[in-house]
Amino acid sequence: MTDSSKRYSLESLLVSLIIIAFCLVAIWLSLSFDKMPPILKRGIQPSDFPQMVCIGIIGMTLLMMWRDPIKVAEPFGSKTLGTLLLLVVFVALFQIVQRFF
Repeated sequence: MTDSSKRYSLESLLVSLIIIAFCLVAIWLSLSFDKMPPILKRGIQPSDFPQMVCIGIIGMTLLMMWRDPIKVAEPFGSKTLGTLLLLVVFVALFQIVQRFF
């Protein structure tokens, strides 16, 4: 017996995958933080906190996908997809411009 409202659609998976991808990028960026010398360490390293938060967000997203899938009322429109595409282009151009200046 399958419940059609709990089936995964492309849009619901895309939202969860975007959240997980963002967290993975944040974890990757936090790996480049400077490490503190052991004598100054009084707790966690600067990179540990964002990594723990992102792992928690990934865990909650996976739990949400399993227990309560996102129900999308309407599919993505062309304006939404255009906005996402422009956001990706902006981030790419920002990275290119930042390297030259």
